[in-house]
Amino acid sequence: MDDSVLVSLAILHVNWSQRGQSYVDGFVPFLAQCLKDAPQDEISLDELQSALRARYGLDIPLAGINLIVKRATRQHYVTRRDGVAVRNVPALQTLQLEATRASFLRQHEALLTSFQNFAEARRIRLTAEEAENTLLNYISDNSLPILRRSLRGTVLSSTTSADRQNVLAAAFIADISESDPAVFGYLDTVVKGSILATALFLPDPSRHRRHVDNLTVYFDTPVILGLLGFHGPPERDAVQELITLLKSIGARVGCFDQTLSECQGVMRSCANELRRLGGTAPQAGFFRVLIYAINQGISSSEMELFAEDLERTLRSKDIQVINHPRVPPSGDYLSEASVEGRIRAEILYRNENALLHDVSCLCAIERLRRGQPQRSIDRAVAVFATTNVALARTSRAFFQEDDHGDRVPVCATVSELAAVVWLKNPVGSPDLPRKIIMAECYSALEPDDQLWREYLIQVDEIQASGRLPEDEYVFLRYSVEAKRAVTDIALEEGFEMSPGSVAEVLRRARETANREARDQLRSVERSAAEREASFSCQIKDLRIALSEQALAERRRRQRDLARLQTIADWIGRLVYWSILGVLLLMALVAVAVAVLGRAAEPRILAGVVFLILVAAGLLSLSHLAAGVTLRDIARKAERVTAGHSNDWLTRHFGPHQDPIPHDHQ
Repeated sequence: MDDSVLVSLAILHVNWSQRGQSYVDGFVPFLAQCLKDAPQDEISLDELQSALRARYGLDIPLAGINLIVKRATRQHYVTRRDGVAVRNVPALQTLQLEATRASFLRQHEALLTSFQNFAEARRIRLTAEEAENTLLNYISDNSLPILRRSLRGTVLSSTTSADRQNVLAAAFIADISESDPAVFGYLDTVVKGSILATALFLPDPSRHRRHVDNLTVYFDTPVILGLLGFHGPPERDAVQELITLLKSIGARVGCFDQTLSECQGVMRSCANELRRLGGTAPQAGFFRVLIYAINQGISSSEMELFAEDLERTLRSKDIQVINHPRVPPSGDYLSEASVEGRIRAEILYRNENALLHDVSCLCAIERLRRGQPQRSIDRAVAVFATTNVALARTSRAFFQEDDHGDRVPVCATVSELAAVVWLKNPVGSPDLPRKIIMAECYSALEPDDQLWREYLIQVDEIQASGRLPEDEYVFLRYSVEAKRAVTDIALEEGFEMSPGSVAEVLRRARETANREARDQLRSVERSAAEREASFSCQIKDLRIALSEQALAERRRRQRDLARLQTIADWIGRLVYWSILGVLLLMALVAVAVAVLGRAAEPRILAGVVFLILVAAGLLSLSHLAAGVTLRDIARKAERVTAGHSNDWLTRHFGPHQDPIPHDHQ
């Protein structure tokens, strides 16, 4: 049983069960030191990748660095400012890796010097390099017994090796364990550094690399366009990195024929737009492909050729175009309408065809899986890779509602998928001197003695169980971290960082901020316009209502005035005919008195005659003085009656108003 894998598995078990730390957390101190030494606060994946390679010899893909940055965020080494991931300088200042690293190297040198002196006392001369190789090789093969001696005081067994150098190293370690506690303390430090280095970097990664035989990753349209360089070099490199990782585990890469058609459609649309624009800048928010084409001076005819040769170009990059799976003749267990409804409710698509394409591809992946949940990427059949974070999140929520998230997602982002594949490939040891690797690992991880005792207890349990540590190591490393990655990458937690230099990161952040500001301004303007339009409609409706109300009031008043005028007319006629009747009556009385005068009282006769003469005189005088006739008197009575009626209407119903005119603007 390989002690290096055994100890690595024990460390993974204990760190996860007791400290909640996974394999990726072991790289956080290395990244934090690079952040501490960086010349600027802003974080760039590309520059972090270069710094890790230059300082520690670590060759980690961008997706892996993105995952480590998320872990650093949990430990407060990274924060966010104005949409950009930045280092937390006060937290980084607490790191003391350099002092621990220097102390380890001093103890390492003291241990080698003591070993050389021990060999020379036995008339064996060793150079510094020979002493280091001899001692470190022995430590690598016998780290567990030495650690048990240090922590538990167990007796070191004698070596059965016939190799002269191994015998010398075993004798030296046995001697200092009994007679020189200080030098044995140096040995303990070096042994721990060796174990920690092995936990991160297996000596022979190819022995533990897992291959998948059935997995095909289908690329979405933006992923293919990014691979072709239409979204800029950073995204092209990220997709190419994913392809390299997928090939390393034996997975295949392809796209559906629908996706090929959509890519060609984008290119041809851009060719038409280039022909229309004549090489001028397009409106903001248009295809990134079009913007790239204009910046690179690509003509419309060249874009047409790109579209025509696209399938051949993809085949040259080992990307196969695969026909969309047909619906089973027996019927489809999957409702595309329900998938479409969920995505339409969660994501705003500006292009209806893009929505239908994504729904069709998601359903195709689920059909290729035959509706069976696939718990590990080792057994997965198909995955849809996209750059659309919202699509990955929504599809995961839809297809995994009853699985508690315990399955390989139907759709994953490029960053998420690359990180998961990276976790399946053990990281090889950096191309640095062994003592430097051990020093860096010891200074970065440095567990206390209690944790080392827990590691040994776990080692004993694994040995007693008879399990295969190599298989379990890869499984534990992948399964724990993959589940955390599923919840971290491109979802609610952490930052989704894009590749590129600091300048590109800042440029994208500014573009994002400007785009969000423009969207917010447009939203405010649209809301204000809608409120103004609504207010105008309300005013117009109010004007119409008031006008109709005033018109109805006017008509009612006119009807009332017409009735009162009729009454006044009748009153005028009544006055006219009453006066005329009185005069006629008086005239008849006068005639009767004249005829019957002898029989009547002289006094009565004289009174009647007097009244008739007075009435006739008044009428004559009014007619001579003012031209007033009996008919004029009747009209006067009519006007007085109408005036009093109008005053009564005003007191009870208010003054008369004209209707409000409609606003026809």
